[in-house]
Amino acid sequence: MLTPQKPHKLDLLEQEIIKAVRQFSSAELLLAINAVMKQRTGTEAQSNGNELYNLPFIAAALSSFAVRYSNPYRGNKKISLAELKRLSDLTFTYLGADPITHDEELAAEFRNSNPIFMILRIVGNQFPFEVNTYAFVGQTLLLYGELPKEIESKNEVPRFDFSAVFQKINGLSLENFICCGFVAWAAFSSKTNLGITREYFEKARSQGIKLPDDEGIKYVLDCITADPVRFRQKYEEMKQRDRRFGMYDFNPLLTLPIVRPWRHYGTTSMLNDRIIAPLPNLIAYRISTGIFYEIFNSYKEDFSRYFGHLFEAYVGRLLKAFVEPQNLISEEMIKQNYPSFQGKVPDWVVLEGSTAILIECKATRFSLTALSTGAQESVDKSLAQVLKGLKQLSEFKNALIKKGSGLERFNHCSAFRTVLVTFEPLYLINTVFFREHIDNLLKLEGVSDLSWRILSIKELEAFQPHFNAGISLSDTLTALERASFHQVLNDYITKTGCTYKDSILYKYDEEMYKKMGLE
Repeated sequence: MLTPQKPHKLDLLEQEIIKAVRQFSSAELLLAINAVMKQRTGTEAQSNGNELYNLPFIAAALSSFAVRYSNPYRGNKKISLAELKRLSDLTFTYLGADPITHDEELAAEFRNSNPIFMILRIVGNQFPFEVNTYAFVGQTLLLYGELPKEIESKNEVPRFDFSAVFQKINGLSLENFICCGFVAWAAFSSKTNLGITREYFEKARSQGIKLPDDEGIKYVLDCITADPVRFRQKYEEMKQRDRRFGMYDFNPLLTLPIVRPWRHYGTTSMLNDRIIAPLPNLIAYRISTGIFYEIFNSYKEDFSRYFGHLFEAYVGRLLKAFVEPQNLISEEMIKQNYPSFQGKVPDWVVLEGSTAILIECKATRFSLTALSTGAQESVDKSLAQVLKGLKQLSEFKNALIKKGSGLERFNHCSAFRTVLVTFEPLYLINTVFFREHIDNLLKLEGVSDLSWRILSIKELEAFQPHFNAGISLSDTLTALERASFHQVLNDYITKTGCTYKDSILYKYDEEMYKKMGLE
């Protein structure tokens, strides 16, 4: 099948960027981008907030152009801020050239469809680079380090030796992998470091930080680092086949966040193994959320079926932190009196007075095609698990309303909330346009008038310390109907004064710091 060709206008924009980046050393460009990204965490971020060069999605795209089309030997000067701004402006123009501006077929589809699909591909090209580093260590060590031992004895959990699989793929244990990745993230996030060599880890060891030997460091770096050849190969492997959407191509930095601008050979010495992370927070993403995709790419459904149980246990651990035992009902507890043939049950139910909050956990996400093209068919396919989960919640809610046999413990409940918790954020999912689309799909499944809320696990993690401080989950769901997640969270921070140190996940950070000799 022939795929539509890239529009001439897009080709011209791309060639203009390629010509511009080739005036500079790729290493200098990546170092300049790294320096700019660090400004976003300080006071300079306020004054530069509206500058294009300060936006992560533009920095990521420009980094991709630099690695693919320049090299460390081009140019003989450092890039100025004015030149970086010019390159960022060009990149922004390229990224903003959505096909509806130059393809009549797609423009006609847009005029006759829900606008959320076009908006999704725009935010899908931007939001992944706004990495939330909250609890990335704690989440990973609890989810993949502790919970596999907790669920392995359950009959319904498929056999999957996560520890052995991880060691096989990465060459060392999860704990050592996270320690090395954490040190790399901290190094590239520090304003005193732009680029480093592998010798940095040797110096850290000499200062008392407990890290694997150089062979272990090489294993980690080889998993999360790309030289230009590997970077280009990954780009070509993942890019959109429909070149009208070329501006939304997958960026290899999401899986390979550290770059070796110079061609790398296995025998490269520590001192000569020079590496740069243009967007340091992508390292945090890669060694936390990125682990799921790394394992899934090798083990597919064998892992995803297992991970569903793991994720359910993880959500349960967060709930147990702030819900009294008598008010937290698990799926297993419900099934003791309400067998499966009577109907589907949620993973968890939280009781708050006369309100029952029904919670279903789904490790689902938008596919790369859905995020890159916004094609309704791909979006709907990605929503299959969402619809399945919401339908299950609706059926159980109706059974509670009818006070079905075996559900007597819920007979005092007169109000019901339905919540779907996802592993990855489903961008825009709670907006009016997306709600309209999902509600229409639910009606086709026989579900109507269902009030629902979808929370990402990052949102639940961020709220957990505030729930412990007395904020109710039910009140939070109501607040989210009127305000954004960030608005509600900031309000809670002001009210409770809680920080990440009040999270149940922080103890895993502390344990890692202690083992590394950082305390």
